[in-house]
Amino acid sequence: MGGMSVTLLGIVCLGGLFLVFAGIGVWLILRYQKNKEKARQSLNWPKTSGRVIESRIAEHESEDEDGHVTYTYSPVVRYEYQVNGVAYTGGQVAVGGSGIAISNKSKVQQMIDQYPPGKLVVVYYNPQNPAEAVLETRIAGKAELVLGIILIGVGLSILCLGVGGILLSRLASTP
Repeated sequence: MGGMSVTLLGIVCLGGLFLVFAGIGVWLILRYQKNKEKARQSLNWPKTSGRVIESRIAEHESEDEDGHVTYTYSPVVRYEYQVNGVAYTGGQVAVGGSGIAISNKSKVQQMIDQYPPGKLVVVYYNPQNPAEAVLETRIAGKAELVLGIILIGVGLSILCLGVGGILLSRLASTP
């Protein structure tokens, strides 16, 4: 009877891990799809003129358990614009583009070089919510999609390997 409860506990733990990884993966894929749809809608958003007020690289430092420090970089582009006489400040270059950090500093530099402070830009704004705006009518990247697929794969691997291991141990222990 003790072996059965250990097996059940193992399956429950594996199922929980699978649900966590797969759940986050599905959420990221759905978020990517939502951003893709919003990027498609932004093609029809009205446009207005704006001006870049800030353009810089944000540096993020992280340290692993061995003390190894790595750096990632993200673009910070802020711009101001007006809709119907109301002033707004935006910070998204493209739909889904906020908060993405990469390790390739020169790629981030190329991106912000397109938007130097003082540059006049075309701003596309959401007519239902003019505070939501972008400079480019495209989705920022596929990082959420790729990470979502990877997490679902990890979840499935945990589930398959774990259940397979439990079944093999049960078969090996059967007389």
